[in-house]
Amino acid sequence: APIVTDLAPAPPGVSTRPGAPSADGGRERVSSRSREKSTSGGRADDKGSVKNAGAAENTAEAQYSKGDFARAIELLEDAAATNSGATAQRLREKADRYEKVQAQLQNGDSLTGSAPAQALAAYMDAQRTDRRVGGRLAKTLERKIAAVAPGAAEAHFGARRYPEARVAVDLATRLGKGSDSRLGRVRTGLEDAARATFVDGQTAQRAGDLAKARTLWIRVQKMVPDDNAYYKKANDALSK
Repeated sequence: APIVTDLAPAPPGVSTRPGAPSADGGRERVSSRSREKSTSGGRADDKGSVKNAGAAENTAEAQYSKGDFARAIELLEDAAATNSGATAQRLREKADRYEKVQAQLQNGDSLTGSAPAQALAAYMDAQRTDRRVGGRLAKTLERKIAAVAPGAAEAHFGARRYPEARVAVDLATRLGKGSDSRLGRVRTGLEDAARATFVDGQTAQRAGDLAKARTLWIRVQKMVPDDNAYYKKANDALSK
């Protein structure tokens, strides 16, 4: 898949997309060219317009793949302005998703150094949205996720968000960052935390609080992989 260049973050709360919703909730169309088309009396359902919409959509996809979000969105909005019904709706929905990916990417880029856990969440949101429009930025997003995941694992672990730390470790490992020293420290810490949590479950069981015990043992299974000794101990305890 084509690689998109990094984007400069936009100011918080400010959309860089022409035609984005305004502060009072109204939507302004993308360009003067769009306005001219929508008010010129052209037939929105003309077959030529539909054909042109397909060409515009293909060009927009190419621009999106290169990271030119503004141009991709403009092309889709201009095409939507000359069509109606399902065609116009599809084009506007795609433009909305392109804008959403752009915002999520910019958010992730702005948080990479200061808040890697939040940056990881933003990139994963962008990945989900991108998949809804064909996954053209898959490689770019995987690269960004791989770069920030070790720091996110460390941040989650430090905040005692152990299941989230485990997810970040697994992501980083799957994307080729398994040898990062930060992941080694987090793995060791998670095993220690899993052992302590398992013991807490045993204590709750002896006190007659079986619901708490089960909750703790389920938590253990979210902290370590299924080949870990404490995962297996928790699984045995839950099976009884």
